[in-house]
Amino acid sequence: MNSIYFWGFATFGHPNDFRQSLFYRSNKEIAKNLKIYDLTNAIKVFPNSKLYSIRKEMIGGYKGVSYTIYTYAQEMTSKRDGTFIGSSILFINEITEENQTVVKLNEFHEILIQKKTKNNILTVNHSDQFEHSKNYLDEFEKNNYILKQITDIENFSYTKNNLVLNINTDPENLASFLKKSLILLNRYDTLFFTSSKEIIEYCKSKNIYLVKDENNFEQIIKNLEYEKKQNLNNSVNNINKSKLVKLFENNASVYNELQKLEEKYLNIIRKDNYDFFIQNHQKNYLNEINKLKSKIQELDQLTLNQIKESSNNHIDDKKKSKQFKHSRKQSKHSRKLRKK
Repeated sequence: MNSIYFWGFATFGHPNDFRQSLFYRSNKEIAKNLKIYDLTNAIKVFPNSKLYSIRKEMIGGYKGVSYTIYTYAQEMTSKRDGTFIGSSILFINEITEENQTVVKLNEFHEILIQKKTKNNILTVNHSDQFEHSKNYLDEFEKNNYILKQITDIENFSYTKNNLVLNINTDPENLASFLKKSLILLNRYDTLFFTSSKEIIEYCKSKNIYLVKDENNFEQIIKNLEYEKKQNLNNSVNNINKSKLVKLFENNASVYNELQKLEEKYLNIIRKDNYDFFIQNHQKNYLNEINKLKSKIQELDQLTLNQIKESSNNHIDDKKKSKQFKHSRKQSKHSRKLRKK
């Protein structure tokens, strides 16, 4: 399967409304399973504004990440607000460097606007009438961008959480935020980025998507990284606890064997006599007893080691928790000083 797909879309009004089309390369499986790039009433595009997004999803069993841009475009047959034209680069299982993605996404979108709008008004009524230079798309692939596996996103399930970030969307700054955002896609389905005050105020008034700025963004990442470490530590501690339980069970089992062995040879002594036991069974008895005692010593040492390990992990967790809380207090204090 190919790794990179270009999409164009827009709101066209009656009778087509929102439509999206795949450029250059057809793939029925991708086209059938990809979610649409339409916007809900939680967010809106305004004239002279730009809205970017990064989105994760599973597409027919494949991991997909979309980098998308929306700009205002009036429909041919209406003057309703919130209408738009957009472009998206979809990566399957692998992504390239974010700065290259942003540059190509902006280029692709500008060409689409030049070809299919005039004075911010769409000149077509369906995305299947969109067109783009095949040479441009061929050139994108010939550049041999280095693709890397999507490793930061572990959770591709639908969370119903979306985040809007008020940031400077100049290409270099946007690329930096997109790179950092990958880890946040474990918690959110889509992250939106804009410098438009109108978009931000609209989102706040709707109060459906979480809205944050650059300062909040860094703290959100720190919180998520801390939670991830905590979950990992908890998993390790749970494994250690289950190991301890198993060790105690094994230890008890060996003690039971020891008791049964002693009972077995006591019965021999009772049934026959002690001299008979010494002559016929003492050697076997001592060998078996020594084996079981060695087992008990090994298990006792393992149990002690596991208890120490679990205790050390617990102490480390407490230290990390205190350090994290202290750093948060310092961060809040510094923000208060900046406001003053």
